[in-house]
Amino acid sequence: MENEYTCARCGKPCPEGEFMCEECSAWLEGHAGTEEAPGFELEEIIRGREPQEEPAPIPAAMPAMMPAEEPAAEQEKTEGTAAEEAAAETKRCIHCDGTIPAAAEFCPLCGKDLLAEYEEDGEDEYEEYEEEDEEEHRRAPVGLIVGLCVTILLLVGALIAMIMLVMQERPAPAPQQPSDTGLGMFEPAEGIPTPEELEQEAAEQEPEPEPVPEAVACRSCGVAITVEDAICPFCEWDQALDPADFVDIPLEVALTFGEGLEDYALLPVSSTSETSFLKQTTHDNTAALTVDGDLATSWQEGVYGSYGIGESVNYEFEEEVYVKGMALWLGNWREGGSWYEENGVPKMVNIYIGEDKVLTVEFPYTKQVHYVEFNQLVPTKLIMLEISSVYEGSIYTDTCIAEVEIYGSTEAE
Repeated sequence: MENEYTCARCGKPCPEGEFMCEECSAWLEGHAGTEEAPGFELEEIIRGREPQEEPAPIPAAMPAMMPAEEPAAEQEKTEGTAAEEAAAETKRCIHCDGTIPAAAEFCPLCGKDLLAEYEEDGEDEYEEYEEEDEEEHRRAPVGLIVGLCVTILLLVGALIAMIMLVMQERPAPAPQQPSDTGLGMFEPAEGIPTPEELEQEAAEQEPEPEPVPEAVACRSCGVAITVEDAICPFCEWDQALDPADFVDIPLEVALTFGEGLEDYALLPVSSTSETSFLKQTTHDNTAALTVDGDLATSWQEGVYGSYGIGESVNYEFEEEVYVKGMALWLGNWREGGSWYEENGVPKMVNIYIGEDKVLTVEFPYTKQVHYVEFNQLVPTKLIMLEISSVYEGSIYTDTCIAEVEIYGSTEAE
């Protein structure tokens, strides 16, 4: 039987049991591990080219089953058919144009991959298809949006046209007829009150104003009060009493705790004077120190050895004022020693209001403020305090007054 083994690289006959001829085997061994090597094993080159096993020998006891020898013509036909089949099992390499087995995935001549080119071509075609498809998808929304906008505009236009048509066909309302009153007014709808009715209803609901009490003048101070006020809220005069009956009320004075002076103002003194004062180089002892607001300073009379009996201080106002009372800090209130005990303290003081009113007050021997209140407001421009008797000091014969405050009003009540 003719040799059926051909080389997997060049297609030439090769020894029995081999898959490559001697030349291709030497070429493969020389290029192994180089860039020109096919890059695959010999078994991959000849994939599907395993030789057919020889048929088992027929036993001699079965001669009748041996096939007869074929004639020479049939043998030639068989050889031609085998050659055609062998030619049909080959193809041309797309890289080197060599004849290679039809089932080969790599060219045994140039060693290149036969499927890579087809895959690259397929990828290029797929990429081109994807680009075309993406372009079509981009163009599709634009056309859809334009068509939608045109549709909306058409619908809006049709709606406007319908509204205008309905308004043109709608009849105009009939004008209202004036009322029979002849005033040109329209008749109000039924159930709605007229302005006259509303005004009358509001007048009926408005409460009547309370009567204002008659205003009269206070019988004492003359301030306007009401006839219902039994006691004047300003001067506290009982309106049942006639002031003419109390013109000769005597002026009185009393020592209090000062509660009656809370509603009166501190009157400003414009000037002070004294009959005498103790002259010292380190201290000022004039009467002006009794209205400076400082208890550490004081007026000290200056008559030696007399304890100041008959000495006085004067307080003048720019205009006539109405005096209600006074606050007196008698004695020497200077700190840093026993000055209050060592100096004289006024015991009895004569208070002159104006020129003809004299009141005498006796003060206790206590280091505290003493309040003097009159039973009425006394008009005056001058007040004088005169020492009548004293509590003698333990060391000095000087009598002192630390501070004086006068309370009243600038207006008559």
